[in-house]
Amino acid sequence: MEKAQKAYETFKPYTDKLFADDFQNAEELTLIGRGIDRWATINSEYKNKVSLNNLVLEKCFGASFIRVDREYWPAKVAAAEFHLARDDQKTATELLSAVLQQNPNDITTLSLLGQIAVKQFNFDGADKATDAIRKVDANAVEGDILETRNLLQQRRPKDAILVIQRVLNRQPKNIEAMGLLAA
Repeated sequence: MEKAQKAYETFKPYTDKLFADDFQNAEELTLIGRGIDRWATINSEYKNKVSLNNLVLEKCFGASFIRVDREYWPAKVAAAEFHLARDDQKTATELLSAVLQQNPNDITTLSLLGQIAVKQFNFDGADKATDAIRKVDANAVEGDILETRNLLQQRRPKDAILVIQRVLNRQPKNIEAMGLLAA
């Protein structure tokens, strides 16, 4: 944990730099936003500085896809992940739907929409997301992981084991797959 804290400490100064400097690179702003979010999460800074939420959303992700480059959809994906981490599925779904308009083949977006569907017990929606992922890449690990989550939510662990084992056969050290296997 100490290594992670040291690594993300690099982003702490950006909490002030974002007000002083005028960043004009959407990718850079998005990466800074992700870095600040990880730094704040690891160090429990969100408890101490409530305004950090708005800083990351408005000065990083929002500025990326509203002010700097309206076509930079990865900022919307980052904002959606930020909202999902705070249990705001509605806003995340809106952002991800907008991303699909720009890039209908983004596996991360399809996976996130599938995860939302699983949480809402929308098993057909999760199946559609899994199918969409497999249309993009038939061997995508994200598709197998999403299918496993969906099967586990449906209380079908024997079916889930068969699917997640495919991931572990390809990637034996995939932490997410190992966690799902243990579930």
